[in-house]
Parts: sequence; structure tokens; C-alpha cells
Amino acid sequence: MEIKRNTAKGDDDEPCFAFATASGQGRAGASHVEGHPERAEKLVARWPEKYSRAVLIASPVWLYQIWAFIVPGLTRRERWYAIGFLGAAVPLFFAGIFALAIGYTLLCQHL
Repeated sequence: MEIKRNTAKGDDDEPCFAFATASGQGRAGASHVEGHPERAEKLVARWPEKYSRAVLIASPVWLYQIWAFIVPGLTRRERWYAIGFLGAAVPLFFAGIFALAIGYTLLCQHL
């Protein structure tokens, strides 16, 4: 199967040209990723870290949106239960993270 591509002047000069073609091949049959696989591996390896940070940084906004959606449907008594639950759950969550970090540190020291 032959891939037809636009041969207008300047197409091969675009840095993202290899990603834009259907076969992923740019000039001389090698794409930018194929020519430098370590770049692609570093990029893909960092995605989970970057998305985790993005979710963590944005968490106050989306948690507030969830709370603002739920609260109008609660009675006054249910709101107090929900606030009490959150008041207990948040510190326990952070205590669990702290305990996990300490356990991981101790485990790594003994390996």
C-alpha cells in the first residue's frame, strides 16, 4: 500500500511531520521517533507521572464541583454526616499515605 502525501514545499521541514503521516514515516523513511527511540521512551515513561501531578493539582477544583453537585440533594442532617465523614476521612487518608511512605522507605533500606 502506497501512502500519498502532500509534496508541497515545506512539508518535510515541519518538526511534527513524521507524526502527521499515516505511516509515521518522514524523510528518507525514518520518523523522528524511529530515529531516536530513547526520546519516545522517555516521553511515554513520564506520562503517568505528569497525569498524576495534574490530577493532584486540580483536585481542589473537581472535589469542590462534586461537593457542590451533591449538597443540594442532602438534608441538613445528612450534610452534617457528610462533613463529619470528610473530617475523619481526610486525615486518615493522609495518615495512610504517610505510613505507606515510611513502610516503603524502611523496605527499601533493607533490600
